Amino acid sequence: MNDGNNWQFSPEVGTWLTDNIQLGLGVTLAGSSFTDIDNDETTSTLGGVTLYGRYFFHPGQVFRPFVGLNVPVLVGTRKVDFGQGETKSDLSSFGVNLNAGFGYAIAPRWTVFGSLGVLGFNSTTEKPDGGGEEIKTNDFDFLVNTLGNRFTIGFYYTFLQ
Repeated sequence: MNDGNNWQFSPEVGTWLTDNIQLGLGVTLAGSSFTDIDNDETTSTLGGVTLYGRYFFHPGQVFRPFVGLNVPVLVGTRKVDFGQGETKSDLSSFGVNLNAGFGYAIAPRWTVFGSLGVLGFNSTTEKPDGGGEEIKTNDFDFLVNTLGNRFTIGFYYTFLQ
């Protein structure tokens, strides 16, 4: 049986540098759990920050498309339980991603936000506890899962106008 789930919580805070440019910082907490066909269970937890910048088109309009760049840095752990023992590893990840999306104002201070990951580089290092060999993977991809969630949606509130 293959069974698994993923979760992620990523609140952001940002500011408008101009009518078109937004700069911000996100905090990410994420986890996953997967049971493979041999009944081995793998669980991972990650936490970190993401610096982002976005260029919004059409200032003053209700619908505003944007292009953005984000740089996530995450650290965490992975545990694999084999039933007769387990292995643990430390994880670290660094990426640079290009995305596109939109903001749609639903009220004077509230905006619905959607973002699509388009192009990205991600480097992940896994260091097993107990001195095992370090595993490093680098991915450069176009519209694939190495960018995290392919499409995200959220809301933001503008404090100062």
